[in-house]
Amino acid sequence: MKNLTKIVILLLMTVLMFSVLATLASAEEAEEKNPIVDSYTDEEGNFIIVLEDGTKYVVEGEKVVETEETEISIDFNPKRMVFSLQFMWKGMLCIFIVIAVLILSVYGMNKLTNLPAFNKKED
Repeated sequence: MKNLTKIVILLLMTVLMFSVLATLASAEEAEEKNPIVDSYTDEEGNFIIVLEDGTKYVVEGEKVVETEETEISIDFNPKRMVFSLQFMWKGMLCIFIVIAVLILSVYGMNKLTNLPAFNKKED
């Protein structure tokens, strides 16, 4: 009985691990919106990447610097904030569900391993 309980717990943990890893493995990569069309080195030795939309990037060591000047505008829109609340509450609900499942599984495994038949020593 003692070995059977250990085997069942081991199988349960193995199934849980594979189900978590299967979720990660089934994720799809996003398609590139602007694939690289051309790359070259200029007179100064900088490596330049040209995207499909015509944007050029200069690669200096490990950092990429965009060559075109872009202006950042901050547009505060309360309607977009209210729209994004639906995603926030769904995400928070999922986080609480995962935490509850973890707490219940640890509680259940603790109860399983503290059974009198499990703690009984063999003579």
